[in-house]
Amino acid sequence: MSAMIGVMAVLMVVVLLGSGHHPMMGDHGEEGRKEESVMGNHDKKPCPQCPAEQKTENGQGNGAPISIPEPVNMNVSGGSYTDIMPARLKQMLAVKDFLFVNVHIPYEGEIVPTDAFIPYDEVERNLAKFPPEKGAKILLYCRSGRMSAIAAEKLVRLGYTNVWNLQGGMMAWEKAGMPIVIQKPR
Repeated sequence: MSAMIGVMAVLMVVVLLGSGHHPMMGDHGEEGRKEESVMGNHDKKPCPQCPAEQKTENGQGNGAPISIPEPVNMNVSGGSYTDIMPARLKQMLAVKDFLFVNVHIPYEGEIVPTDAFIPYDEVERNLAKFPPEKGAKILLYCRSGRMSAIAAEKLVRLGYTNVWNLQGGMMAWEKAGMPIVIQKPR
């Protein structure tokens, strides 16, 4: 009798979920598909509802879904710059189309592939190291995000309109599971 109740309960779940995914079934409930395993890889396609297949910001599967916060527009005197979190930077680095600048002093490491090292308090004296086009995309970072925010504000005041800042800096990058490289600065 209890086995029959269990079968009826499973059938009710299938009926209630229709053709949607049910984690206790090895597939997405579609007719004709073979059940593979409990919480399995369904025809080798990633399943966003199976925690075992979800990835973290650093690409490791630990059951936590990837959550990439939206960029935040920071209004400052003369315009604005954009704050981003490490997961967004990781995406941007995959299709890098910006000047990537470490503004931290003293040198305490870097994120690969850093293009330039310009001290946050010497931005104005080093304008020749920045693109002459004021609309060029520039992404700044430092150890904690404080120095790069100061440098971002300075670039905005100097007329740059596409300035980005890694909020939390290298500390946030490392906390998200991404590497910091320590080598002799270029």
